[in-house]
Amino acid sequence: MPLPHNFARVSGRDELVYGSSRPGYSKDNEKPGAVTTEEVVLWCQFMQENGVRRILSLLGDDEVEWYAEPIADSLAAHGFDGNHYTRAGVFVDGAVEVMLDAFKRADAA
Repeated sequence: MPLPHNFARVSGRDELVYGSSRPGYSKDNEKPGAVTTEEVVLWCQFMQENGVRRILSLLGDDEVEWYAEPIADSLAAHGFDGNHYTRAGVFVDGAVEVMLDAFKRADAA
């Protein structure tokens, strides 16, 4: 049975990287301000309960607008500050470098 938030290892050969749906994932939440802070808090709690210490988000600039409060602020308030949260929209120049740097920092931690 799948875990909440579609949480799972990205590969059977890697114990460092897990994937999940974004906080508040629902097609109904894809409009400005639709995802509540409570949904983000519950997502953060689930991640922490499952040993997640760092987040690499692939949300685009348009997608961060779906949150009632700035997603970076909500994550920081619940344990994922700027040292533990990186966002790299996949269609932005330099995104690959940002992602690789996040993986390197996580691996070194």
